[in-house]
Amino acid sequence: MKILIESAALDVIRWALDSRLADGVFVTPAALDEDAFGVAPLAQVESITRLSSAPVIVVVGAIAADDLHQNGRELARASDTVAVAVPFVDDGIVALQRLAVEGVRTAATFVVTPAQALLAAKVGATQVCVAVEELDAHGHDPSLTLRDIRKIFDRHGIECEVVAVTTHSPRLVTAAFVAGADSVVVSAPTLRALMQHPLTDRALDRLLGEVSRHHRPRPDE
Repeated sequence: MKILIESAALDVIRWALDSRLADGVFVTPAALDEDAFGVAPLAQVESITRLSSAPVIVVVGAIAADDLHQNGRELARASDTVAVAVPFVDDGIVALQRLAVEGVRTAATFVVTPAQALLAAKVGATQVCVAVEELDAHGHDPSLTLRDIRKIFDRHGIECEVVAVTTHSPRLVTAAFVAGADSVVVSAPTLRALMQHPLTDRALDRLLGEVSRHHRPRPDE
């Protein structure tokens, strides 16, 4: 069971990993935008991998098969801990196959059905990233999808991790783990939201009140 923090901001990643609230990193093309960060994507990924030996999934910002393959190979050079993620579409399948043959760890994104997950694993993906929030937003029960994928992989001995992408929904995080996801992708605000609850705050307020009453200074102090 792993939590992956979705970010390319080094301070955010350092906080999440050092606190052990997160076990790895999930980086999107938007986060690696060269104009936004002022550095090339590969350099940014290298900076992230230097923070720790935690796994890093990097989504490739390309569509065509050749571009996906080339960019994926380049990003994979950053570290052995990097897995490059490409969309599970025709061009993405070609890139997945090429990268897998070359020994690059790969993940398939935009997976929304158990059949897609199975096929992605067959062509070489070591991880399938299930678009849990997309499924939920369109009226589907993502827990059923995750459970079916888990059953297929376990029954047939398929060594491929199930990654649930639930970036902005604390509600879906627990459901994803219960359904059998190996990892869940969350944003920093979502991770902080998982730490908080009104009942915890109320209990803390009571504790602080009790502490203050028991530690009132004596008249002679």
